Amino acid sequence: MKIPYEVWECMVSHLAGELPGEGCGVLVGQGSTIRYHALKNLSGDEAHFRVSPQEWVSLLHALERANERLLAVVHSHPSSPPEPSREDREGFLYPDACLLIVSLTNPAMPEARMYTKKGPSFEKRPFEILPPELI
Repeated sequence: MKIPYEVWECMVSHLAGELPGEGCGVLVGQGSTIRYHALKNLSGDEAHFRVSPQEWVSLLHALERANERLLAVVHSHPSSPPEPSREDREGFLYPDACLLIVSLTNPAMPEARMYTKKGPSFEKRPFEILPPELI
């Protein structure tokens, strides 16, 4: 997956703005067009995220109307590495999408890893952050 720099910056800005808790959102798109959509974390726990079922359903309907796909579920780990937690492994419900975890242990230098679900486990998947577009 190739993530435009502007999308990466928008995503990281949102996730960092949710500190000390986890931020969450999705990467959606069609073809080579990718955009970030922020979601509201309803979890009161700083080490978890939970999105309302109504927000998920609304998002999935909007994607269908726009002929877009859910490309990746995104969330931050404020103080741990970008590796799937037990909750991430057990609660991931979108096998056709990737899981992108952004560690904000050092918010000035976020570290991210992307995964695909293979059975009960996750496998790392390469991704690229494209350079900023020149105007």
